[in-house]
Amino acid sequence: LAPSDDSSLTLVYDYLGIGAWLQGTWRIQDRTVEAIVFAMRTMINIKGLTLTYHHQPAHRSSFAGRHDYAAFNARADVLATAATASLSGPTEAPHAPCR
Repeated sequence: LAPSDDSSLTLVYDYLGIGAWLQGTWRIQDRTVEAIVFAMRTMINIKGLTLTYHHQPAHRSSFAGRHDYAAFNARADVLATAATASLSGPTEAPHAPCR
């Protein structure tokens, strides 16, 4: 989310469902997704935000043409991967340092 003033934000997403669920154009079939979307809509209403939606195709290179949000999409992928890794813990035993 990139604030453009006190109440306007642009929501940039690479999965079409994000914008479609928030805008109500797709039916939500998963309870977890439903809870997340409900929480997001609630916060949007409480804060009085006006959202602009921008779909950024995933992994589209900014070097192949003008895709202003490609670098941010790549950063979001890194952050999401790191967050899920920290939630699930290590997947293998830590290695002893080499001496």
